[in-house]
Amino acid sequence: MSAVDLEAAQKEADRRMREHWSVEDGVLVFDGQGDSLCTAKDYGDFELYCDWKIQDGGDSGIYIRGLPQIQIWDSEKVKVGSGGLYNNKRYPSKPLVMADKPVGEWNTFYVSMIGSQVTVKLNGKLVVDNVVLENLWEPDKPVYPAGQIELQNHSNPLWFRNIFVREMVRANEIDKIVQVLPKGLRVQPKARRKVLIFTRATGFRHDSIPYAAHALQLLGQVTGAYDAFVSDELISFEPDVLHQLDTIVLCNTTENWIQPNVEDVRKLSPDGAMDAKAVEIMLRQSLLDFVANGGGLVGIHSASDANYHWAEFGQLVGGYFDGHPWHEQVWMNVERPDHPLSAAFDSSEFSIVDEIYQVSESLFT
Repeated sequence: MSAVDLEAAQKEADRRMREHWSVEDGVLVFDGQGDSLCTAKDYGDFELYCDWKIQDGGDSGIYIRGLPQIQIWDSEKVKVGSGGLYNNKRYPSKPLVMADKPVGEWNTFYVSMIGSQVTVKLNGKLVVDNVVLENLWEPDKPVYPAGQIELQNHSNPLWFRNIFVREMVRANEIDKIVQVLPKGLRVQPKARRKVLIFTRATGFRHDSIPYAAHALQLLGQVTGAYDAFVSDELISFEPDVLHQLDTIVLCNTTENWIQPNVEDVRKLSPDGAMDAKAVEIMLRQSLLDFVANGGGLVGIHSASDANYHWAEFGQLVGGYFDGHPWHEQVWMNVERPDHPLSAAFDSSEFSIVDEIYQVSESLFT
């Protein structure tokens, strides 16, 4: 649309919205006619809380990044709970459990969207566990980097309240990332790889983590070199999971992230056969076996600031973090400009301004 046509269309959409959506005592109310309700801005990675309520036979949903949908409906009537990624075909579409309250009562969603992956809790119960959302509009493409959040209707009355959104990666920042991504590959891989971007930080947590994870996932999509999955769950290091991967990226992981918490133990040993110590031993060996069998391991920035109690981890990453006493301009020497990893640099040396890590081997030698 031209700017003039877009302005006119938006005015008409706003007029229809005000005819059928209203606010009553802090509650968004839809009268059962008219269009769905969209946010006025786009969102990238985000967390969303909201309460919703429907009538008998009600049907609704929440579009995220302009894509359908996190399902809301009369679960007793359809015999499937709300919260599932209804339009998925390759990845799971149904919720893990039915957690709906009776029709007419308020339900609470927690939604997390990181990269292309979605987690949903309904009334405190996990119903979607870090599942890839598929692109219904263009099935051959991944989800869009950013888009609107939409409260969907199917011509029945709806109620929403307590809607909170926390942006983790802003849409305008994603635009900047997209602008600097390469358009092709310098080296063609023999096969499209599978990469885990692991983001758990049990110590200091860098604000850049979600941006780095989003950028790495987009890089794989744009180049076609790999499919990346983002996770902060230790179950990602379970042997059967690692067996499906080619590379692990430790994205600013910190402190003793290999030590499982209560929830990790419950997921990794649902029968209670292993305690936390046994689970950690299993996870350690799984990672060591993965690397020994040719799996790749990439550490970003603070990856060395972790697992000080595990000497073999220090050997894997080349040492342990030993402070960063300066943050200034430093010069980099390109010793092999013909190598694919350094071919992007135009000269044999260049400068950067960065937080320079010192690494010590003393903890494990």
